[in-house]
Amino acid sequence: MRHYYVNTLLLIGIAVSTVTSVFAQTPVVPSVSAVAKDLTAVITPAQPVAVVNAQQLNNGSSVTCGAPSYQILKDGPVAGSVYGAAYEYYTLSMTAPAGTTFTSIDFASYGLPIPGLDENFGLPTTGYALGSCDAANSVDVVGSYLLGQNSAAIPAVNATFGIDPCGVAKRLYAKASYINGTPASSLAFTAAGTYPVVLVVQDGCGTSIARATVTVIDARCGNKNNKVNLCHNGQQICIGEVDVPSHLAHGDSYGECRTNFSPAAAKVAASAADMVVQALPNPTTDGQFQVHVQAASTGPVQVNLFDMQGHLVSQLYNGRMELGEQRDFAIDRPDMVKGLYLVRVENGTQARSLRIEVQK
Repeated sequence: MRHYYVNTLLLIGIAVSTVTSVFAQTPVVPSVSAVAKDLTAVITPAQPVAVVNAQQLNNGSSVTCGAPSYQILKDGPVAGSVYGAAYEYYTLSMTAPAGTTFTSIDFASYGLPIPGLDENFGLPTTGYALGSCDAANSVDVVGSYLLGQNSAAIPAVNATFGIDPCGVAKRLYAKASYINGTPASSLAFTAAGTYPVVLVVQDGCGTSIARATVTVIDARCGNKNNKVNLCHNGQQICIGEVDVPSHLAHGDSYGECRTNFSPAAAKVAASAADMVVQALPNPTTDGQFQVHVQAASTGPVQVNLFDMQGHLVSQLYNGRMELGEQRDFAIDRPDMVKGLYLVRVENGTQARSLRIEVQK
């Protein structure tokens, strides 16, 4: 007679990992690869809300297990992490708090990860590291279950990973981080700015995510915001909406005109100057303001908002910028209490901080 056992393990935070015996499972091989592209959306008098759907963000994602589904999620700072562990032939169930989504796998190992047992001779709940043997695709397989999801059950069996990495009894350990938010078919934007987003692609075998940015241009102009701002032959014009299609057909573009100088001159100007960081309005009375950043080099850039105790309030951007590139980041945090905050921009070689005051 085959016996089944159920055991519940404590996880970090409020999440709980439950293990249930499993002896036969269909192999799960990560088969989906999400690819996203940056997008620009425009706010006009006729469309005061810019809507971006997940299909628009897709940039040739590949799937092999049936028809894919696409969802989009606003990216943000890490909200927390969940740990879980299960013996071989059991199922590892990992759950994040309600209203959050797993967006990174910080650790995963199917094999003999360490530590082996805790002081009570049970599976550990933290401090995971690779041990003497490990399935090389552990992170990918665990990610195919968890990424873009709020919870998932992962069978800790050889069939799941397509390999027996150790030849002896094994364990599955995992740590995953989540952010606030739930994937949806589309996102709505009502203010200009640059917003980091996540594309979630799912097929019959798993899930994959990819990050991108959505740049929103508010092209409204005129005393009543009932006209459209265009760049026409290097000059700003404010025209009626009925005339916009013909101007766009002749090469005009929404929004402000860019400075007329060559890319080479732009690189020289940017390399000769420090990183530019500005914020308006400052002070702010409602937690709404925009941060403007100009990169002084090409490479990774992080833009973070901290309180004066050094606690992360919000991650505004974590990506790549080109030399001389300018980006605007919209902050809408009415929950910010009265006081001083710091916007810190880092690019690997330089760091610049700007003080923001919230008055209420």
